[in-house]
Amino acid sequence: MKKLIALTIVLFALTTITLSAQENYEMAFGQSSMKILGTSTLHDWHMDVTKFSGKAKIASVKESVIQATSAMLSVHVQDIKSEHKAMDKIAYDALKYKTSPDINFVLHTIKKSIDNAGSFKGTASGLLAIAGVKKEVSFPVDGQYLADGSVKLVGKAALRMTEFGIKPPTAVLGTIKTGDNIQIEFSLLFKKL
Repeated sequence: MKKLIALTIVLFALTTITLSAQENYEMAFGQSSMKILGTSTLHDWHMDVTKFSGKAKIASVKESVIQATSAMLSVHVQDIKSEHKAMDKIAYDALKYKTSPDINFVLHTIKKSIDNAGSFKGTASGLLAIAGVKKEVSFPVDGQYLADGSVKLVGKAALRMTEFGIKPPTAVLGTIKTGDNIQIEFSLLFKKL
């Protein structure tokens, strides 16, 4: 009986330590950026993501090294803008914004390949939902631990539209065709709540 009580106390203490190590972070939108780059038969193009949100739960591994345990990023399709309103409308239709108004990414893991006291390099993996299709994706990411406890993540994710059931858009009666490959470039700052 004494062993059972001692084991229960130890398990409770470990659970409390683990839970207290979890800290919530929120993305600092004004200090974060994201854009989508692609090609067409006419010229290369890009669209800026003008508004998006994100949250993360981060566990402290040791004082100078932290690791993201979960994170979620959300983009409303109509907050993706180019310099041309006609291009925006074509993009929104291709992204099926009427039935799938948001693009969401849920981070599962960041496997670090290099981890220094102030920064790391690794591979982020998670579930990306675009145009009603969910797919596991992985991409390289650079991270930085800032003095105020914030975490900055920078990276590029290469995707193909057809992987998400998106037919690459066309314009001018099909004479201008968008390439299937796109790249999402991001710089995200997560601040401790």
